[in-house]
Amino acid sequence: MSPEQEQFLESIRAFAAKFEGISLGDVSKRFNLPFWTYEQIQGSLQQRKEWDVSDNFIPFYGDWHDLICLDIALGQVVFLDDSGKVVFAWPSTEGFLASFVVSLDDVADSAQSGPRLVKMQLSKELQQKLRARIRNRKD
Repeated sequence: MSPEQEQFLESIRAFAAKFEGISLGDVSKRFNLPFWTYEQIQGSLQQRKEWDVSDNFIPFYGDWHDLICLDIALGQVVFLDDSGKVVFAWPSTEGFLASFVVSLDDVADSAQSGPRLVKMQLSKELQQKLRARIRNRKD
């Protein structure tokens, strides 16, 4: 691993904390987990074999079903799905960092297809009916 790659892995958690998600080309993915600490990254190296992750890949985000890894052989960053298949690749760490999205409010999230509920307001009549039903269930 190059000194630049090591610096990237040491600093990615603090950098990513400012963002909600990342662009995967035409879609965006929301970060549901924090990025791993450098110590967690180092500890993950032994787990790669258990999850059939190539020794060229250093995972630094994910739940071991979906992972974001640094490919130390090619210098790119890859997104792996549960089967270990590369579903997206950024050509460099710089390209990866440039793909971060501050807010996903106006960006389609690949985890959510179609419209999503942002706000809901019930009429007073419907609120009363709902409260009555809830009370009747408790009795």
